[in-house]
Amino acid sequence: MSASTRLGGLVTDEGINLDMLERTLQGALRDEARYKRENDAKFRAVAQKVQSYEEFENIVKASHLKAVKEDVTNLSLGRSAWKPSAARRSDDDENKAPAPTAPTTSADDKPATLQQFLRAWRALSSTSDRFQLLCRVGGPQLHTFFKIESIGTVLPDMLRVLSEHVTADSVEIVAEIIDSIAQTYRFSLTVEFLTDAERSVGKALLDKLGSRADSLRPEALLLRE
Repeated sequence: MSASTRLGGLVTDEGINLDMLERTLQGALRDEARYKRENDAKFRAVAQKVQSYEEFENIVKASHLKAVKEDVTNLSLGRSAWKPSAARRSDDDENKAPAPTAPTTSADDKPATLQQFLRAWRALSSTSDRFQLLCRVGGPQLHTFFKIESIGTVLPDMLRVLSEHVTADSVEIVAEIIDSIAQTYRFSLTVEFLTDAERSVGKALLDKLGSRADSLRPEALLLRE
């Protein structure tokens, strides 16, 4: 094996590739800084006793943002920034016919992606329609949607909808849904951040499943604790 293939091109027959070495070191420094920044953000979130996993996750995601220190009152805003032509365009825009609205989402629609599911979920105000949507999508598909995305933002509402509308005829499909979402990304951590009221809804839901709840996977039974 020649020197040109060793160390991914860092060492060549002519010696050390200084440009590649510099890029490699810069990349390592960026990775280390990112790890330290996100790790510090996690400790801050724990110290602040955040109320939900979503809030915890948002703090970590925003760890790279820096506060704006420039005083906006010192910004120079010239009079030339305003032009009559801009005002005329604004008036013309107001007189335009409104754009056609998107078709109303129905519980009969079956989403094919996570984005479509979340859009349909938020568009439905009736818990009955939301229950139909969950049953229509089914547990396995919900598991696929949330396999790499946190379910934390919708889990409390899901539990409430399922608890309100589960019946003897729908116990099996509801149990399948609970079993499937219990396998989703960071489900156990999400349950840890549920409020006492949300936990009571989850416990009531498992109680309504009766003996069928006993065969659920251990992660789902965390709702009883």
